[in-house]
Parts: sequence; C-alpha cells; structure tokens
Amino acid sequence: MRRRLLLAATAFPLALGVTALVAPGCGSDEPPIDDVCSWIQDPANCYRGLYDEVQTRCGATFNPDTPLGEREQTEPKGRFLRRDALDLCVLENGGQVKFDSLPPLDEFPVTSMAFTRIDARSEPCAKVTYTNTFNLSVTLFPCSQDENDLAPVCLDSLTGTESVSGAGRDPNTVIGGSFSVASEEGRDIFNATCPQDAEGNVKTYRFNRYEADKCEGYSQHFPSAEIESDPGGTVPPWEEDLKPYEGWVRFRLHHPPYAAAGDIKGKPAIVLQYFDCTIPPQDPCDDGIKNFYETDTDCGGPTPGGVPPGTPEAPPAIRSCERCEIGQICASNSDCKEGVCVFDSFTGFNKCTANGGAGGA
Repeated sequence: MRRRLLLAATAFPLALGVTALVAPGCGSDEPPIDDVCSWIQDPANCYRGLYDEVQTRCGATFNPDTPLGEREQTEPKGRFLRRDALDLCVLENGGQVKFDSLPPLDEFPVTSMAFTRIDARSEPCAKVTYTNTFNLSVTLFPCSQDENDLAPVCLDSLTGTESVSGAGRDPNTVIGGSFSVASEEGRDIFNATCPQDAEGNVKTYRFNRYEADKCEGYSQHFPSAEIESDPGGTVPPWEEDLKPYEGWVRFRLHHPPYAAAGDIKGKPAIVLQYFDCTIPPQDPCDDGIKNFYETDTDCGGPTPGGVPPGTPEAPPAIRSCERCEIGQICASNSDCKEGVCVFDSFTGFNKCTANGGAGGA
C-alpha cells in the first residue's frame, strides 16, 4: 500500500496588546518576554485580524477532523503541469500557485516551502514562506474590488460590525499586511512581528516557546502550518484509472475561531487551505527504466489489448510505449519501429534491426 505522508508543524503567535513578563537572561538591555497566553486568549490579536479581513480570498475552509479516507478536499484545487517541474500549479477555478522551490520527488515528503498564491485576476493574494515550526512568514496583499470582475475576489473580508478585531473595515477592500515568526538562534525564544498599523508602525513581540504549554485550552489556536505531500507513483500499462497513482502537495494555515464574547477556549480552529495541487502520475514509458511490459528502456512491449509473449495470464495493456529503435532489445517484430526483431548471437539478445538486416556474428 502506498504511504500518504503528512507533515504538521506549529508556528507560534503574533500579538497585539500582550502583557509583558519579566525578561530572563543576564543582560538587562534585552527586550522583555511577552505573555503568549494573554495573546492567544485575545480575539483581537493581529494574526486573527488578518484573517478577519481576508477570510477565504486566498483559499477555502477545510475540516481537518474528517478521516483522510472520507475527506473531500476543498477548493482551491489545481494541477502541476509537469511531474519533473514542480514550480507552477494551475487552479481549476482561476489563479495559480507559483513555488519558489519544492524538493524533487525522490526527496518527498515536503518539509518546507515558499510560494505565491495568485488570484483569478492574476494578482498576488498571498506569499508564504515556511521553513520550520518557528520560522514562518505570511504576506497578504491589498485587493480592491473591480466592478468588471465576473467573479468577485475581494468580498470575503468582513464588515466592521461582523469583525471582532476590524471595526470599520470595508468588505470590498483588503488592505493586507505581513506577519512573521522567527526563532532566536540557539534559544527557546521566538520573535513575532505584526503587520504595520494605520500609522505605519511595526511591533515585534518576544515569546518563550515553553510558556505556550501553560495555555490550557488555547494551544490549538496558535497559528500553525500544515503540509501534506505524496510523490505519487508509476502507472502500470494495464491500469485504466490514473487517480490512485497521482501525487499531491497541500498547504493549510490554522486560525483562531470566531467568538462574539471572546471566549475561544476549547473551540476548534479555523483551517484555511491555500491549495490542493495534484502531481501527474509517472508514465512508465518516460521514466528512464526498463519496467513492466517494456522490452528495452521506455520502448517496446504489447500494444493496447495485447500481453507479453508467452504470458497469456497477464493483464492486457491499455497503453503502450514507443516502438524500439535499431539496436534495442525486442521480443517480437511488433516491438520495433523498423519491424524486424532478430537474434544477436554476439549479445545473446533479440534486437531491432533495419529491414533486411541480420543478427550479429
């Protein structure tokens, strides 16, 4: 059975109005350590504020509690154009995901990524860089609704009356902003930087990662990134259904839930899926390996409806590879472009030969 690989990583919060704790350490000039529990209990923190504004413009809500085997993946779905170049995923309902880098398939599962999410108007919606649990950045780009848009792309933001943290927001305009989490090298401290405020000020907070363990009932509301990836597989020539052999890359962010009274303790997070991109399955006729029904590397073998010589019990081929060139190994004339398969006494193999040719001495 093929394995389905899941990488889940928790990235910690960016905050507004967090109470400072006494700063540990030797140097009195060090910035204070902020209270991470106070932040996560505050429904108006800056990470939540970003989601209030943009909502699902860059993705779609997702239910992580549904078992994988029963899960119907949500929009936005897309597909990589090529298996050997995982740099662009084209989304079904418009838009793209452009990847700065993804590892080659033989290095899956994906553990880090950087991508730009493009909306249906070919404008950037979000740029995300994820390296590890305590190194994450997300930029949400501005968006102003165009009256000529056939499909509105900016209407997911909330009005001021509906938003916990965004009083006065225009639902037709997304202002955007950037937040990041960066760990301090060699320490259990990470810095969280909020988007700039209306006056252009940027605020950075310092949190102790182990203080989060004390936030009973709220730990699931820290911002977290989730990557699912599978390289897919090679489709046998007798298989008609390609889907079981497709791979995928999926990315999600977790956000604090809505709570009118501000009480989010024990409530499930809102999961936003940015994309679900399918990787085409491997064509055995283009993998540089002599496998399945091939008589030589990526060539020969039975044509559709046929089976290899002497194996009547084998499943009939649905697809076939190119015919083999002169000098390549064959089992019958039908394996060769030139149509002649003869025994080569020098190598002991049958080889494709030009019409009228003879085997080796």
